[in-house]
Amino acid sequence: MIKSLSITNFMQIEKLELELAAPLNFIAGQNEAGKSSIRDALLWGFCGQARGLKTQQEQAAMIREGANVTEVSIFMTNGHAFTRRKTLKTSAQVLGDVPDIGLAPAILMDPFTFLSWPEAQRRELLFKVIPGLAPTEDNILSRICRWPAVEAIQTDDENTQPLATSPLGIIKSVSKMAVSHGFPGAEKECVTKRREAKRLRDEFKGAVEPEKIIVIDGKEYDIPTLNLPAIEATLKDLQKEKDGLLRQKGAGEARAKRLATVKGQLEKIGTLPPPPPDNFIQQLQQDLAGNKCALEINTEEMQQAMVQEQFFPATCPVITLESMACPKAGGRVGSAPVDPGVIESLKANRQGLIKAGDEITIKLAEANKQVTEYQTATARKASLEEELVKLATEPDAGADLDVEIATRQNRINRGSAFERAAYDYDIALGIYKGQMEKLAAAEQEVIIYDALQKALAPDGIPSQMIAEALDGVNDLLDEAATYLFPGRYLHLTGDLSIVLQNSPYVTLSKSAKYRVGVAFQYALSRLVGARILLIDEADILDTEHFEAFYNFLLAHLENFDQIMVFMTADCIYDVFGDPRAQAWWLADGKLTQVAA
Repeated sequence: MIKSLSITNFMQIEKLELELAAPLNFIAGQNEAGKSSIRDALLWGFCGQARGLKTQQEQAAMIREGANVTEVSIFMTNGHAFTRRKTLKTSAQVLGDVPDIGLAPAILMDPFTFLSWPEAQRRELLFKVIPGLAPTEDNILSRICRWPAVEAIQTDDENTQPLATSPLGIIKSVSKMAVSHGFPGAEKECVTKRREAKRLRDEFKGAVEPEKIIVIDGKEYDIPTLNLPAIEATLKDLQKEKDGLLRQKGAGEARAKRLATVKGQLEKIGTLPPPPPDNFIQQLQQDLAGNKCALEINTEEMQQAMVQEQFFPATCPVITLESMACPKAGGRVGSAPVDPGVIESLKANRQGLIKAGDEITIKLAEANKQVTEYQTATARKASLEEELVKLATEPDAGADLDVEIATRQNRINRGSAFERAAYDYDIALGIYKGQMEKLAAAEQEVIIYDALQKALAPDGIPSQMIAEALDGVNDLLDEAATYLFPGRYLHLTGDLSIVLQNSPYVTLSKSAKYRVGVAFQYALSRLVGARILLIDEADILDTEHFEAFYNFLLAHLENFDQIMVFMTADCIYDVFGDPRAQAWWLADGKLTQVAA
């Protein structure tokens, strides 16, 4: 329970201190007196937000104009205290521990707030606070599986469903999302998945089955019936035969080329000139031998002539042990001097013999060369003539080979066309089958996600769950109606319509709508375990209804630690005879307790 409240520079309030001694407090004042500022200060202190202001920049608007900092301090009866403080430029800071008292700002606003929300927003809040509307994954899964359209899908043979995930797998995934993101989030995901499945379905609807017929040489063949392994084996044999024929053709072409080469070489050799006669070479050999003999004679004659022209040396050339003077030193060795003309004649004769010998040697070498060349050419010609005869006698199958090779090539081309058609068909058929599988999967997913979307829509499983869970809410609403609408019942229907007896909410008076709002504040606060209840605009009620409202609050004080009622008035009703209630008058930013 709140013991006291201290507010500084918060919205319209400059400084305010409030001591609360009772659990039920009424704060009244004229318009713009600051009542809403007190309510919002309490909300901000406990929850860190008020009037939807959440960010640092937005909450700067809560600081009183002209001030730089606002501060709200709350002191509890159990000794706990905390302060929430914010400056213009910094985020809010909290000093002390904020107690968890089950505050729900969306519920603790004025009575008209919840009832003015759109149905989807009210539904979302109810799912958060009503027991039984926050089901487990298994509970949601069970409900979805029992939904008629979904149940029909599950009865199909899943082996025929070409899905990446089985229908049950998809349902489990959606059930898990319904827990983590709520029914609206799961429904939105189903809509997205269904849209994507439809896109894929439309994309693969245009798939065309590959052509099964191939036309070769003007004849049609059914591609699926082609025996591809046999075609491949035949092509291999035909290629092998063709390669053998090409080798034969190459050998024949090489033989023809060689034949032309041999003929050309024979033509080049032509008629061989006769070699020198054998007696010619023999005569040259004899002449060379005679020349050699004449040179030997000339050499002996020259040696003799040269000895006669020699003289004894001064020292004996025979005895070399010691120098001994030759007794014939300076004397002529020969018996008489030689005629110089003889020596010159011998020399000239020698030169002639040498020259003649060289000429004979050259002629002999040339004759031997001619003989050797003749013998070599003769042997080469004989070899070529023998090879020519052999080449000429070998059969020429060139034309026949060309026919055989062309035949094999035509068969290879034909087989290759079959092989290529079979390969292309297999590839195209695989693509087509994959597209058909994806088409079937997409069509099935459209059905599944369509059924799931309808199951998760507000008028589907959520409505079922609300209808089942509304008993507890309506019991609390009836508790409030006992005081606020004596003799009439107040119910929330399965479609979340609000009915007072038989009157729809929209047909009620403003006072009745306000009391309905109070009843919902009470019921929802009880559901979330809120220990503080803030009720604004109580001045809407006339005296009679205000007294009923007052008695209702007193009767249910035990369910709350603090109830604070805010109202605009020129004075406050004199109905406070219970010590559990306390009244305050707010004027000029100051609170004054009103005596009972």
